[in-house]
Amino acid sequence: MKMIIDKQTFEKVVFAAASANVYVFDAIQDRFEQAEHKLFGTVLGSDTDVDTLPVKEDVCRYICLDAFYQAIPGLDLILTDTGFGIVNNQNISPASRDRVESLRVQIQREADYALDCIIEGMTGDDAWSSSVCARLVISSLYYTGAHVRDFAGRPTAIRADLLELRPQISEAEEYIRREISAVLFDHLLEQIRHKSLAEAEIPLVCSLRRAIGFWINKQLPAFRVELANVVNLLEGCPDDFPAYKDSDAYKVKHFEYYKNEKEANEEFKNVLTTYALKQEKPIVIFIDELDRCKPNFAVSLIERIKHYFDVPNVVFILLLNKEQLENAIKGVYGINTDATKYLDKFINFYFNLPKQNKEDHRTQYKIENFIKVTMQKYSFTKSKDNDSFMKWLEYWSGYFSLSLRDLEKCVALYAFAYPTNAAYLLVYFIILKVKQPKLFNMLMNNDIKAQSEAKQQMEDIIKIYMKENNVDEKNIDKSLTFYFDLHNSYIENNFKDFETNYSEYFRGLHIFSIKDFFKSLMRKINIDMER
Repeated sequence: MKMIIDKQTFEKVVFAAASANVYVFDAIQDRFEQAEHKLFGTVLGSDTDVDTLPVKEDVCRYICLDAFYQAIPGLDLILTDTGFGIVNNQNISPASRDRVESLRVQIQREADYALDCIIEGMTGDDAWSSSVCARLVISSLYYTGAHVRDFAGRPTAIRADLLELRPQISEAEEYIRREISAVLFDHLLEQIRHKSLAEAEIPLVCSLRRAIGFWINKQLPAFRVELANVVNLLEGCPDDFPAYKDSDAYKVKHFEYYKNEKEANEEFKNVLTTYALKQEKPIVIFIDELDRCKPNFAVSLIERIKHYFDVPNVVFILLLNKEQLENAIKGVYGINTDATKYLDKFINFYFNLPKQNKEDHRTQYKIENFIKVTMQKYSFTKSKDNDSFMKWLEYWSGYFSLSLRDLEKCVALYAFAYPTNAAYLLVYFIILKVKQPKLFNMLMNNDIKAQSEAKQQMEDIIKIYMKENNVDEKNIDKSLTFYFDLHNSYIENNFKDFETNYSEYFRGLHIFSIKDFFKSLMRKINIDMER
């Protein structure tokens, strides 16, 4: 049924359109019908009776605002014999483009608010809640701009922002579906449409919306913690969430054999004890990257293996980021949990793996050996170029705090670029590619800001070198000033002095242009290391 909108009603909603004449009102008559058709076709249902709507006022408001929004750009245009002209008289001049656009933004915002009110107002309406339109409109926990404002920390967000964020929201919800089951997720959406969420389900929905907000803002640790809290709530009170208790996700987590877990643990412990006592040396079991696991899994694993910590002649070594694991524990048992005390129940000793120190000869010796072994792994034979690469990689590793994993990536990139007769010059760029890929890519594109950033980084390294070695500027290692001056040459677009000062570095190389030479070096290693 068509909604009747008169001039008085229209101008009451849209103050900016108030006029003594009927020009504006008459100009947008067709727009009313278009706005109404769009609203009923996509949100309310084309067969819906206007008179029975519980949100009739909001519908009228939306139609007026949307019609006016669509009409604004052409309201001051008239068709003349010589083409389009702008309406003007001696008293009133057309508004600037900026003011018109500002008005459109405000009208769009108000129209979006009205649409959100319509959707929320229709939830609980039996006929609409069971309709196809309802399932399409509320197919996500984020179905209004208000959800983005309230749960994603974006106070000015409107429906346009919601639509823009839809891919990220869908990603988060797909992850959530796997964790809490698609059955429960769809049940919650159905309850929202009918405005019939159970008391226990209301905080659950709020937590899920907060989790989605964390995902949108790329706060993945917070997302995982919030989702872990949701799972703990479901697991702690499954009877309050029958849709979850009846789901496959719940059944998978509660296999029948868990009932016999105690007996199974004892049997395995006896077998392990018998085996371990027969060994001359202790059995050492390494568990790496426990902090990277899902919080529930990490905590569950610790609580399971604790049964075997007192087995004689067996030692467990856990390699982990202690702070991250403690956050996982708090995510499972609550933010107020003393995670350090919890871990102390299981772990006897903590050892911090030292960071690389270029002044520590023992560390350097280990680094040198690791590089040699890695080079052999990639089938590199002894040669002048390969020896040069190893020497300079070891040299730079301390300044850039390269981990063993970083060093292996560096060797892999060198293998990709091999053969080259400028290995000693390539090392620096390989390290940037591995440690600072964003900066590397910007340098590839000859970004001057990136050149300045890299220059500043080298300046900081030089200062550290001067302080640690107690030398002045005249006695600085030339290999450090080399890259400082190189970046400066790109900034100033002048390589003449640089080529003169560092001529020995290029001896034996056939170089027509220093600038292009280094670009070619970087292109040799321009591959995606993540792949």
